[in-house]
Amino acid sequence: MPHPPTLIDDAAATDGWPRATVGVLFGRERQPSARRTYDRYGRSNRPHGARRLTQERCNAGKVRWLAAWTALALLMLVLHKLAWAPPDSLEDGLSALSELPGVKSAANAAHLLLGPFWVVCNVLTKDWGVYNFWLSALACLLASGVVLLVVRRAVSWRASKLRNHAGDSSEERISRRRFLVDSPLLGGAALLAAVGGHSAAIAPYSIRLRRYRVPIHDLPESFDGLRAIFIADTHLGPRVPAAYIRDVIATALSLKPDLALLGGDYVHAGTRYIKPAAAMFRPLVEAGVPVVGVLGNHDWYNSRGLVRTFLEKTGVHMVDNARVFLDAQSRRIVAQPPSSGICIAGVGDFLCDVVDADRALAGVPSGMPRVLLSHNPDVAELPTIAGRSGVGGGQRRIDLMLSGHTHGGQIGLPFIGPLYVPGNNGTKYAGGFVQGPAFPVIVSRGVGMSICPIRFCVPPELVEVKFTRA
Repeated sequence: MPHPPTLIDDAAATDGWPRATVGVLFGRERQPSARRTYDRYGRSNRPHGARRLTQERCNAGKVRWLAAWTALALLMLVLHKLAWAPPDSLEDGLSALSELPGVKSAANAAHLLLGPFWVVCNVLTKDWGVYNFWLSALACLLASGVVLLVVRRAVSWRASKLRNHAGDSSEERISRRRFLVDSPLLGGAALLAAVGGHSAAIAPYSIRLRRYRVPIHDLPESFDGLRAIFIADTHLGPRVPAAYIRDVIATALSLKPDLALLGGDYVHAGTRYIKPAAAMFRPLVEAGVPVVGVLGNHDWYNSRGLVRTFLEKTGVHMVDNARVFLDAQSRRIVAQPPSSGICIAGVGDFLCDVVDADRALAGVPSGMPRVLLSHNPDVAELPTIAGRSGVGGGQRRIDLMLSGHTHGGQIGLPFIGPLYVPGNNGTKYAGGFVQGPAFPVIVSRGVGMSICPIRFCVPPELVEVKFTRA
Protein backbone atom coordinates (compact mmCIF):
# COMPACT_ATOMS: atom_id res chain seq x y z
CA MET A 1 0.00 0.00 0.00
CA PRO A 2 1.60 3.33 -0.99
CA HIS A 3 2.68 5.65 1.79
CA PRO A 4 0.75 8.90 2.10
CA PRO A 5 2.55 12.06 1.04
CA THR A 6 4.49 13.93 3.76
CA LEU A 7 3.73 17.63 4.20
CA ILE A 8 6.65 20.02 4.72
CA ASP A 9 6.16 23.71 5.46
CA ASP A 10 9.24 25.93 4.81
CA ALA A 11 7.79 29.09 6.34
CA ALA A 12 8.72 28.39 9.97
CA ALA A 13 12.31 27.57 9.06
CA THR A 14 12.94 30.66 6.98
CA ASP A 15 11.91 33.55 9.23
CA GLY A 16 14.61 35.72 10.82
CA TRP A 17 17.57 37.90 10.01
CA PRO A 18 19.76 35.45 7.97
CA ARG A 19 17.17 35.39 5.17
CA ALA A 20 16.68 39.15 5.32
CA THR A 21 20.32 40.23 5.57
CA VAL A 22 23.38 37.98 5.46
CA GLY A 23 21.47 35.09 3.93
CA VAL A 24 20.56 37.21 0.91
CA LEU A 25 24.22 38.02 0.38
CA PHE A 26 25.27 34.39 0.19
CA GLY A 27 22.25 33.05 -1.64
CA ARG A 28 21.16 30.98 1.34
CA GLU A 29 17.73 32.56 1.63
CA ARG A 30 14.76 30.24 1.74
CA GLN A 31 11.66 32.10 0.69
CA PRO A 32 8.28 30.82 1.91
CA SER A 33 6.98 28.53 -0.79
CA ALA A 34 3.87 26.58 -1.61
CA ARG A 35 3.25 23.42 0.33
CA ARG A 36 5.17 20.60 -1.21
CA THR A 37 4.60 16.85 -1.18
CA TYR A 38 7.09 14.04 -1.55
CA ASP A 39 6.52 10.42 -2.44
CA ARG A 40 8.17 7.48 -0.73
CA TYR A 41 11.30 7.93 -2.90
CA GLY A 42 11.80 11.55 -1.91
CA ARG A 43 10.71 12.93 -5.27
CA SER A 44 9.00 16.29 -5.18
CA ASN A 45 5.81 16.99 -7.01
CA ARG A 46 6.76 20.66 -7.35
CA PRO A 47 6.19 21.98 -10.89
CA HIS A 48 9.18 22.34 -13.20
CA GLY A 49 8.83 26.13 -13.19
CA ALA A 50 9.26 26.26 -9.42
CA ARG A 51 12.44 24.18 -9.62
CA ARG A 52 13.81 26.48 -12.32
CA LEU A 53 13.07 29.50 -10.09
CA THR A 54 14.99 27.87 -7.23
CA GLN A 55 17.97 27.27 -9.53
CA GLU A 56 17.93 30.91 -10.65
CA ARG A 57 17.92 32.06 -7.03
CA CYS A 58 20.85 29.76 -6.29
CA ASN A 59 22.82 31.17 -9.22
CA ALA A 60 22.04 34.72 -8.11
CA GLY A 61 23.27 33.84 -4.63
CA LYS A 62 26.57 32.57 -6.04
CA VAL A 63 27.01 35.80 -7.98
CA ARG A 64 26.40 37.84 -4.83
CA TRP A 65 28.89 35.66 -2.95
CA LEU A 66 31.56 36.21 -5.61
CA ALA A 67 30.82 39.95 -5.65
CA ALA A 68 31.23 40.14 -1.86
CA TRP A 69 34.46 38.13 -2.05
CA THR A 70 35.88 40.41 -4.75
CA ALA A 71 34.86 43.59 -2.91
CA LEU A 72 36.41 42.48 0.38
CA ALA A 73 39.60 41.30 -1.33
CA LEU A 74 39.94 44.63 -3.16
CA LEU A 75 39.37 46.57 0.06
CA MET A 76 42.06 44.58 1.86
CA LEU A 77 44.46 44.98 -1.06
CA VAL A 78 43.95 48.76 -1.21
CA LEU A 79 44.52 49.11 2.55
CA HIS A 80 47.59 46.91 2.36
CA LYS A 81 49.16 48.80 -0.54
CA LEU A 82 48.39 52.17 1.07
CA ALA A 83 50.26 51.14 4.19
CA TRP A 84 53.05 48.97 2.80
CA ALA A 85 53.97 50.51 -0.54
CA PRO A 86 53.99 54.32 -0.27
CA PRO A 87 56.37 56.54 -2.24
CA ASP A 88 59.66 57.61 -0.73
CA SER A 89 58.36 61.01 0.35
CA LEU A 90 55.59 61.65 2.86
CA GLU A 91 54.55 64.67 0.79
CA ASP A 92 53.48 62.52 -2.16
CA GLY A 93 49.80 61.83 -2.73
CA LEU A 94 49.63 58.13 -1.90
CA SER A 95 51.55 58.63 1.33
CA ALA A 96 49.20 61.45 2.24
CA LEU A 97 46.34 58.96 1.90
CA SER A 98 48.13 56.40 4.07
CA GLU A 99 48.61 59.02 6.78
CA LEU A 100 44.90 59.86 6.97
CA PRO A 101 43.37 59.06 10.39
CA GLY A 102 42.26 55.46 10.66
CA VAL A 103 43.91 54.18 7.47
CA LYS A 104 46.81 52.42 9.17
CA SER A 105 44.56 51.08 11.92
CA ALA A 106 42.32 49.52 9.26
CA ALA A 107 45.40 48.24 7.43
CA ASN A 108 46.66 46.70 10.69
CA ALA A 109 43.34 44.87 11.11
CA ALA A 110 43.63 43.55 7.56
CA HIS A 111 47.23 42.57 8.17
CA LEU A 112 46.14 40.39 11.10
CA LEU A 113 43.98 38.37 8.70
CA LEU A 114 46.85 38.20 6.22
CA GLY A 115 49.37 37.16 8.88
CA PRO A 116 49.27 33.37 8.32
CA PHE A 117 49.94 33.84 4.60
CA TRP A 118 52.99 36.04 5.28
CA VAL A 119 54.37 33.47 7.73
CA VAL A 120 54.04 30.69 5.16
CA CYS A 121 55.60 32.94 2.51
CA ASN A 122 58.56 33.71 4.77
CA VAL A 123 59.11 30.04 5.59
CA LEU A 124 59.07 29.03 1.91
CA THR A 125 60.92 31.96 0.32
CA LYS A 126 62.80 33.62 3.24
CA ASP A 127 60.96 36.81 2.31
CA TRP A 128 57.78 38.18 3.85
CA GLY A 129 56.52 39.26 0.43
CA VAL A 130 54.57 42.26 1.75
CA TYR A 131 55.87 44.55 -1.00
CA ASN A 132 55.12 42.12 -3.85
CA PHE A 133 51.86 43.09 -5.56
CA TRP A 134 50.90 39.63 -6.83
CA LEU A 135 51.66 37.92 -3.54
CA SER A 136 49.65 40.61 -1.76
CA ALA A 137 46.72 40.12 -4.13
CA LEU A 138 46.81 36.35 -3.60
CA ALA A 139 46.96 36.81 0.18
CA CYS A 140 43.98 39.17 0.13
CA LEU A 141 41.94 36.73 -1.98
CA LEU A 142 42.68 33.86 0.39
CA ALA A 143 42.08 35.85 3.58
CA SER A 144 38.83 37.42 2.37
CA GLY A 145 37.60 34.01 1.20
CA VAL A 146 38.26 32.53 4.63
CA VAL A 147 36.41 35.40 6.34
CA LEU A 148 33.34 35.04 4.13
CA LEU A 149 33.39 31.27 4.49
CA VAL A 150 33.35 31.58 8.29
CA VAL A 151 30.44 34.04 8.11
CA ARG A 152 28.54 31.78 5.73
CA ARG A 153 29.07 28.75 7.95
CA ALA A 154 27.81 30.72 10.95
CA VAL A 155 24.68 31.70 9.03
CA SER A 156 24.12 28.10 7.92
CA TRP A 157 24.56 26.84 11.47
CA ARG A 158 21.96 29.30 12.75
CA ALA A 159 19.51 28.35 10.03
CA SER A 160 19.95 24.64 10.76
CA LYS A 161 19.33 25.18 14.47
CA LEU A 162 16.08 26.95 13.73
CA ARG A 163 15.08 24.43 11.06
CA ASN A 164 15.40 21.49 13.48
CA HIS A 165 12.26 22.69 15.27
CA ALA A 166 10.35 23.88 12.25
CA GLY A 167 7.34 21.75 13.15
CA ASP A 168 6.69 23.80 16.29
CA SER A 169 4.68 26.81 15.17
CA SER A 170 4.29 28.37 18.60
CA GLU A 171 5.38 31.98 18.26
CA GLU A 172 6.63 32.04 21.85
CA ARG A 173 8.81 28.97 21.35
CA ILE A 174 10.14 30.23 18.03
CA SER A 175 11.16 33.51 19.67
CA ARG A 176 12.84 31.60 22.52
CA ARG A 177 14.80 29.45 20.06
CA ARG A 178 15.94 32.52 18.16
CA PHE A 179 17.15 34.09 21.39
CA LEU A 180 19.04 30.95 22.44
CA VAL A 181 20.67 30.59 19.02
CA ASP A 182 21.37 34.26 18.32
CA SER A 183 22.67 35.24 21.77
CA PRO A 184 25.99 33.32 21.64
CA LEU A 185 26.52 34.29 18.02
CA LEU A 186 25.89 37.98 18.50
CA GLY A 187 27.61 38.07 21.90
CA GLY A 188 30.72 36.33 20.60
CA ALA A 189 30.85 38.54 17.52
CA ALA A 190 30.43 41.71 19.61
CA LEU A 191 33.14 40.64 22.08
CA LEU A 192 35.56 39.72 19.30
CA ALA A 193 34.91 43.01 17.49
CA ALA A 194 35.33 45.05 20.68
CA VAL A 195 38.58 43.37 21.76
CA GLY A 196 40.02 43.32 18.25
CA GLY A 197 39.03 46.91 17.51
CA HIS A 198 40.47 48.20 20.78
CA SER A 199 43.70 46.21 20.37
CA ALA A 200 44.24 47.39 16.78
CA ALA A 201 42.85 50.93 16.76
CA ILE A 202 42.94 52.31 20.32
CA ALA A 203 45.43 50.54 22.59
CA PRO A 204 48.47 50.95 20.26
CA TYR A 205 48.10 54.75 20.42
CA SER A 206 47.18 55.19 24.10
CA ILE A 207 50.60 56.32 25.29
CA ARG A 208 51.47 56.03 29.00
CA LEU A 209 54.14 57.84 31.01
CA ARG A 210 56.31 55.82 33.39
CA ARG A 211 58.50 57.65 35.87
CA TYR A 212 61.59 56.28 37.62
CA ARG A 213 63.86 57.78 40.27
CA VAL A 214 67.43 56.49 40.08
CA PRO A 215 70.09 57.38 42.70
CA ILE A 216 73.56 57.81 41.17
CA HIS A 217 76.88 57.93 43.04
CA ASP A 218 79.16 60.89 42.27
CA LEU A 219 76.35 62.74 40.53
CA PRO A 220 77.25 66.47 40.33
CA GLU A 221 75.21 68.57 42.70
CA SER A 222 73.83 70.65 39.83
CA PHE A 223 72.45 67.44 38.27
CA ASP A 224 70.50 66.41 41.35
CA GLY A 225 66.96 66.08 40.03
CA LEU A 226 68.07 65.95 36.37
CA ARG A 227 65.19 64.61 34.28
CA ALA A 228 65.78 62.58 31.12
CA ILE A 229 63.07 61.43 28.74
CA PHE A 230 63.68 58.07 27.06
CA ILE A 231 61.95 57.33 23.72
CA ALA A 232 62.33 53.90 22.11
CA ASP A 233 60.88 51.96 19.19
CA THR A 234 58.90 54.61 17.35
CA HIS A 235 58.80 52.34 14.25
CA LEU A 236 57.54 54.90 11.75
CA GLY A 237 56.29 52.91 8.78
CA PRO A 238 53.42 50.74 7.58
CA ARG A 239 51.97 50.17 11.06
CA VAL A 240 52.62 53.43 12.91
CA PRO A 241 51.36 56.79 11.55
CA ALA A 242 53.50 59.90 11.59
CA ALA A 243 50.84 61.96 13.39
CA TYR A 244 50.98 59.62 16.39
CA ILE A 245 54.75 59.95 16.72
CA ARG A 246 54.49 63.75 16.46
CA ASP A 247 52.02 63.66 19.35
CA VAL A 248 54.42 61.52 21.38
CA ILE A 249 57.27 63.98 20.77
CA ALA A 250 54.98 66.86 21.72
CA THR A 251 54.10 65.05 24.96
CA ALA A 252 57.79 64.54 25.67
CA LEU A 253 58.46 68.24 25.11
CA SER A 254 55.63 69.21 27.42
CA LEU A 255 57.48 67.46 30.25
CA LYS A 256 60.35 69.97 29.80
CA PRO A 257 63.15 67.39 30.08
CA ASP A 258 66.79 68.30 30.64
CA LEU A 259 67.93 65.48 28.35
CA ALA A 260 66.38 63.28 25.65
CA LEU A 261 67.66 59.75 25.09
CA LEU A 262 66.64 57.63 22.09
CA GLY A 263 66.63 53.84 22.11
CA GLY A 264 66.56 52.92 18.40
CA ASP A 265 64.14 51.37 15.89
CA TYR A 266 63.08 54.70 14.44
CA VAL A 267 61.77 53.06 11.24
CA HIS A 268 60.14 49.72 10.57
CA ALA A 269 62.51 48.67 7.77
CA GLY A 270 64.05 49.81 4.50
CA THR A 271 64.68 53.37 3.32
CA ARG A 272 61.18 54.74 2.66
CA TYR A 273 60.65 56.33 6.05
CA ILE A 274 64.18 57.22 7.14
CA LYS A 275 64.10 60.92 6.32
CA PRO A 276 60.70 61.68 7.93
CA ALA A 277 61.56 59.45 10.92
CA ALA A 278 64.68 61.49 11.65
CA ALA A 279 62.77 64.73 11.21
CA MET A 280 60.36 63.68 13.98
CA PHE A 281 62.98 64.58 16.60
CA ARG A 282 63.71 68.05 15.23
CA PRO A 283 61.32 69.74 17.73
CA LEU A 284 63.41 68.37 20.60
CA VAL A 285 66.62 69.69 19.06
CA GLU A 286 65.10 73.07 18.21
CA ALA A 287 63.84 73.40 21.79
CA GLY A 288 67.45 73.20 22.99
CA VAL A 289 67.14 69.75 24.57
CA PRO A 290 70.33 67.68 24.23
CA VAL A 291 69.39 64.54 22.26
CA VAL A 292 71.51 61.37 22.29
CA GLY A 293 70.63 58.04 20.65
CA VAL A 294 71.66 54.64 19.33
CA LEU A 295 70.40 52.50 16.45
CA GLY A 296 68.18 49.42 16.73
CA ASN A 297 67.98 46.28 14.64
CA HIS A 298 65.17 47.64 12.41
CA ASP A 299 67.33 50.67 11.58
CA TRP A 300 69.83 48.31 10.00
CA TYR A 301 67.39 46.33 7.87
CA ASN A 302 68.21 47.37 4.28
CA SER A 303 69.12 50.90 5.39
CA ARG A 304 72.94 50.73 5.07
CA GLY A 305 73.50 53.22 7.89
CA LEU A 306 71.30 55.95 6.40
CA VAL A 307 69.31 56.27 9.62
CA ARG A 308 72.41 57.45 11.50
CA THR A 309 73.21 59.96 8.75
CA PHE A 310 69.80 61.63 8.81
CA LEU A 311 69.57 61.62 12.60
CA GLU A 312 72.95 63.35 12.85
CA LYS A 313 71.82 65.92 10.28
CA THR A 314 68.77 66.56 12.46
CA GLY A 315 71.03 67.27 15.44
CA VAL A 316 70.95 63.96 17.33
CA HIS A 317 74.25 62.80 18.87
CA MET A 318 74.64 59.13 17.89
CA VAL A 319 76.74 57.03 20.28
CA ASP A 320 76.83 53.51 18.84
CA ASN A 321 80.05 52.17 20.40
CA ALA A 322 80.89 55.75 21.33
CA ARG A 323 80.19 58.29 24.08
CA VAL A 324 79.52 61.93 24.73
CA PHE A 325 79.38 63.93 27.93
CA LEU A 326 76.81 66.25 29.48
CA ASP A 327 78.69 69.17 31.05
CA ALA A 328 77.37 70.02 34.51
CA GLN A 329 78.08 73.74 34.06
CA SER A 330 76.79 74.43 30.56
CA ARG A 331 74.37 71.48 30.38
CA ARG A 332 75.51 70.97 26.81
CA ILE A 333 76.81 67.89 25.04
CA VAL A 334 80.61 67.88 24.71
CA ALA A 335 82.97 65.36 23.12
CA GLN A 336 85.70 65.40 25.80
CA PRO A 337 85.31 64.60 29.50
CA PRO A 338 84.44 67.79 31.42
CA SER A 339 85.62 68.50 34.93
CA SER A 340 82.12 67.72 36.16
CA GLY A 341 79.34 65.93 34.33
CA ILE A 342 78.00 62.54 33.31
CA CYS A 343 78.97 60.19 30.50
CA ILE A 344 76.30 59.03 28.06
CA ALA A 345 77.63 56.03 26.17
CA GLY A 346 76.09 53.57 23.76
CA VAL A 347 76.80 50.21 22.17
CA GLY A 348 75.96 48.80 18.76
CA ASP A 349 72.84 46.74 18.24
CA PHE A 350 73.03 43.24 19.69
CA LEU A 351 71.59 41.59 16.54
CA CYS A 352 72.90 43.66 13.64
CA ASP A 353 76.03 45.46 14.84
CA VAL A 354 79.06 44.98 17.07
CA VAL A 355 78.78 45.50 20.83
CA ASP A 356 82.02 47.17 21.91
CA ALA A 357 81.77 48.54 25.45
CA ASP A 358 85.53 49.03 25.75
CA ARG A 359 85.47 51.46 22.85
CA ALA A 360 82.33 53.15 24.10
CA LEU A 361 83.72 53.82 27.59
CA ALA A 362 87.36 54.44 26.69
CA GLY A 363 88.85 57.45 28.44
CA VAL A 364 85.94 58.02 30.82
CA PRO A 365 87.13 59.10 34.30
CA SER A 366 86.48 56.42 36.89
CA GLY A 367 84.64 58.83 39.18
CA MET A 368 82.21 60.03 36.51
CA PRO A 369 78.65 58.59 36.39
CA ARG A 370 77.90 56.55 33.29
CA VAL A 371 74.59 55.93 31.56
CA LEU A 372 74.65 53.31 28.81
CA LEU A 373 72.22 53.15 25.88
CA SER A 374 71.61 49.75 24.29
CA HIS A 375 68.67 49.01 22.06
CA ASN A 376 68.59 45.37 23.14
CA PRO A 377 68.51 44.64 26.91
CA ASP A 378 70.18 41.25 26.40
CA VAL A 379 73.44 43.21 26.25
CA ALA A 380 73.30 43.43 30.06
CA GLU A 381 73.88 39.66 30.23
CA LEU A 382 77.01 39.63 28.05
CA PRO A 383 80.18 38.68 29.95
CA THR A 384 82.04 41.51 28.21
CA ILE A 385 79.53 43.98 29.64
CA ALA A 386 78.57 42.49 32.98
CA GLY A 387 82.04 41.08 33.69
CA ARG A 388 85.41 42.72 33.81
CA SER A 389 86.72 45.22 31.30
CA GLY A 390 89.01 44.07 28.56
CA VAL A 391 91.18 47.11 29.22
CA GLY A 392 93.04 46.94 32.51
CA GLY A 393 90.97 44.07 33.86
CA GLY A 394 89.05 46.19 36.38
CA GLN A 395 85.36 46.14 37.05
CA ARG A 396 83.61 48.26 34.48
CA ARG A 397 81.41 50.95 35.95
CA ILE A 398 77.92 51.35 34.52
CA ASP A 399 75.38 53.13 36.71
CA LEU A 400 72.31 52.55 34.53
CA MET A 401 71.44 51.01 31.19
CA LEU A 402 68.41 52.11 29.14
CA SER A 403 66.95 49.75 26.54
CA GLY A 404 63.90 49.06 24.38
CA HIS A 405 63.42 46.38 21.70
CA THR A 406 61.01 44.07 23.56
CA HIS A 407 57.86 46.26 23.29
CA GLY A 408 56.82 44.56 26.52
CA GLY A 409 55.76 41.63 24.37
CA GLN A 410 52.88 43.75 22.96
CA ILE A 411 50.34 41.05 23.89
CA GLY A 412 49.80 40.09 27.51
CA LEU A 413 47.16 38.42 29.63
CA PRO A 414 45.93 39.58 33.05
CA PHE A 415 47.73 37.82 35.93
CA ILE A 416 49.92 35.99 33.40
CA GLY A 417 51.92 38.67 31.63
CA PRO A 418 53.33 38.79 28.11
CA LEU A 419 52.86 35.73 25.94
CA TYR A 420 56.18 36.18 24.15
CA VAL A 421 59.15 38.48 24.62
CA PRO A 422 61.89 38.62 21.96
CA GLY A 423 65.31 37.90 23.39
CA ASN A 424 67.42 35.29 25.11
CA ASN A 425 66.23 35.76 28.69
CA GLY A 426 62.54 34.97 28.65
CA THR A 427 60.38 37.65 30.26
CA LYS A 428 63.14 39.04 32.48
CA TYR A 429 63.60 42.13 30.33
CA ALA A 430 60.01 42.47 29.13
CA GLY A 431 59.77 45.96 30.59
CA GLY A 432 60.26 48.15 33.62
CA PHE A 433 63.10 48.32 36.15
CA VAL A 434 65.25 45.18 36.15
CA GLN A 435 68.37 44.40 38.14
CA GLY A 436 70.92 42.96 35.74
CA PRO A 437 73.98 40.90 36.70
CA ALA A 438 76.14 44.01 37.23
CA PHE A 439 73.91 47.11 36.96
CA PRO A 440 70.26 48.15 36.83
CA VAL A 441 68.38 48.24 33.52
CA ILE A 442 65.27 50.22 32.59
CA VAL A 443 63.44 48.67 29.65
CA SER A 444 60.87 50.74 27.78
CA ARG A 445 57.85 48.95 26.37
CA GLY A 446 58.20 51.17 23.33
CA VAL A 447 56.12 53.67 21.41
CA GLY A 448 55.27 51.75 18.24
CA MET A 449 54.61 48.19 17.10
CA SER A 450 56.38 45.44 15.20
CA ILE A 451 55.55 41.97 13.86
CA CYS A 452 52.00 41.78 15.22
CA PRO A 453 50.16 45.08 14.68
CA ILE A 454 48.20 45.10 17.95
CA ARG A 455 48.70 45.77 21.65
CA PHE A 456 46.71 43.97 24.32
CA CYS A 457 47.26 44.71 28.02
CA VAL A 458 50.69 46.16 27.13
CA PRO A 459 50.25 49.89 26.39
CA PRO A 460 52.97 51.94 24.67
CA GLU A 461 54.99 54.17 26.93
CA LEU A 462 57.30 57.11 27.39
CA VAL A 463 59.90 56.79 30.13
CA GLU A 464 61.05 59.63 32.38
CA VAL A 465 64.10 59.06 34.57
CA LYS A 466 64.94 61.42 37.41
CA PHE A 467 68.55 61.21 38.58
CA THR A 468 69.28 61.95 42.22
CA ARG A 469 72.44 61.97 44.29
CA ALA A 470 73.02 58.66 46.09
